[in-house]
Amino acid sequence: MPDDAIARPVAAERGLLRFLTCGSVDDGKSTLIGRLLFNAELVLADQMEALERESRRFGTTGGDIDFSLLLDGLEDERQQRITIDVAYRFFATPRRSFIVADTPGHEQYTRNMVTGASTADLAVLLVDARKGVLTQTRRHSLVCSLLGIRHIVLAINKMDLVDYSQATFDAIVAGYREFANGIGLANFVAIPIAARDGDNVASASAHMPWYEGATLIEHLDTVDVEVDRATLPFRMCVQWVNRPNASFRGFCGTIASGALRRGDPVFVLPGKRQSRIARIVTHDGDLDEAVEVTLTREAIERAGIKTTLVRAGAATGAITVPGTVTSNAYQETKATALVGGIIKTVTAELGASVSRGQSLAVVVSTDLADAQMKYLSAQAMRAADHQKLTRTEKLVALGAASRQELDDITAAHAGHETEVAAARQRLLLLGLSSQQVSGLRTADQIVSEIRVASPGNGTVVTRAVNPGQVVTAGQELFVVADLSTVWIIADLYEKDFASVRVGSEATVVVPSTAPIRGRVAYIDPRVDPTTRTAKVRVEVPNPGGALRLGMFANVTFRVPSAAGATLAIPRTAVQAVGSRTVVYVAPDGEEGRFIERVVKLGAPAGDTVEVASGLKPGERVVSEGSFFLRAEVARTRSGG
Repeated sequence: MPDDAIARPVAAERGLLRFLTCGSVDDGKSTLIGRLLFNAELVLADQMEALERESRRFGTTGGDIDFSLLLDGLEDERQQRITIDVAYRFFATPRRSFIVADTPGHEQYTRNMVTGASTADLAVLLVDARKGVLTQTRRHSLVCSLLGIRHIVLAINKMDLVDYSQATFDAIVAGYREFANGIGLANFVAIPIAARDGDNVASASAHMPWYEGATLIEHLDTVDVEVDRATLPFRMCVQWVNRPNASFRGFCGTIASGALRRGDPVFVLPGKRQSRIARIVTHDGDLDEAVEVTLTREAIERAGIKTTLVRAGAATGAITVPGTVTSNAYQETKATALVGGIIKTVTAELGASVSRGQSLAVVVSTDLADAQMKYLSAQAMRAADHQKLTRTEKLVALGAASRQELDDITAAHAGHETEVAAARQRLLLLGLSSQQVSGLRTADQIVSEIRVASPGNGTVVTRAVNPGQVVTAGQELFVVADLSTVWIIADLYEKDFASVRVGSEATVVVPSTAPIRGRVAYIDPRVDPTTRTAKVRVEVPNPGGALRLGMFANVTFRVPSAAGATLAIPRTAVQAVGSRTVVYVAPDGEEGRFIERVVKLGAPAGDTVEVASGLKPGERVVSEGSFFLRAEVARTRSGG
């Protein structure tokens, strides 16, 4: 039965804690969350039965329940026994509700870990007790630091595999502390656990009496994350009293720390006079909040911050329509059965990468055996005719046979030569190699199995057979597609037909991938009478196979606009802060100073995006490293 430390949700008004599990590969992140869900009695009976089945199929616990399978929902995750995508789960105790993000540990999926960490108040950083602190452990710690996560639990897992050794635990804690001090994470809490068995997860472990601290769930119940949200003191040196007329008086200066919001109380030093912020005035209009960051030259170089000028260009419009990723039909090849028979084995799974000539399946065929028998019979008839022809030629020379007899035998021999050639060609068409046919001399060399080979390099996108299935000659068995380029099939509405042409620029956006640029390759001349749309085909590159068949996409077509000039900035310059879209402006002549500016965006255009308001031509914005500045601003807002 689950431990009593966790129960079902009982009160909606309790505080909510968002946290993530992170760390290196196979440190037990998914297993830990699965154990928490199990202890919270959130695993229903039918789910438990399915988990037991899946544990026997995919599990890594030697027949015991593998709790990680509660989180690894993708088939690829279960087959490869890794976490790829971020999985969110909810559970609760009598004190608090929780939303936990299970993030992947592989280096190539670090961006997914960043996604899970972006909304977290606390991070549970797992470390395998056998391996200690690894490179990915440090990388995830640094990401948490950059995102302003100040509550870290160092969960040293798999203590059962090191005999619950206190010395091992202390050595790992000491090593991590030395690293954490350098990145601002000195105040972490270390807990020794064995997630698979639940030691120190929800209840104290009898195997580790030397540990007298709180269990993991006790710590999560009591940690106070609200303290970090207190606003840092605002400081601004007044450099100029701006009074253009009798009805306006403003105070200008550089913000040294903190954030400024309309309505905030302020003290004017040294006189200690109190007032309130009535307006925050900028050349683009009033703001509700003003924040800026000042960095040293070394910090700018370390963060890789680069800036670019805001430029004006010809205005364009955009039409965005939904689309679906499909294979490039011109790069699809079909593998068919050259001979009828029964499928013996299938060696290529759906989705597998194959090369030209690689075996996809094996067919057992009596038709193939019959064709070889006919070839041997034709060879035997030709050999007999050849002997008869040679003998007749000698008899004619002696005058013992007529010229008519020789002509008849010659004609018969030529006919058998043709039959042998035809039988040989049929065997080649049925899939036997020329070497196999040439080596066929006796009946004991006859084969009844023929392999179905891949007609080209690519990925198996269709598989229409299984072992034991009867197939006929010419039946389609597999489709192999080269997915280095794919098609996006979109629906273009009738009102937009005049704006989009073959060759028009298009930008394809698919979740979790960077925007991909392509061009319209084809527009269907037919219009669907129900939807009043026509199919539009955009061909785009697919390096690494990031675009999967059937994925939904948004396709944006760039079209001329009747508006005047517009501004454009790199997409990398834009950051989302809550419901706002911001950029970071670098004022001229003020090295290291960056001002957060709210902007309104227009249509995207490849690697750039139009700016409808918030910037002016000639201003300089951060084009690389804006994520770092966003983290610094978040640190300022949260008191980090």
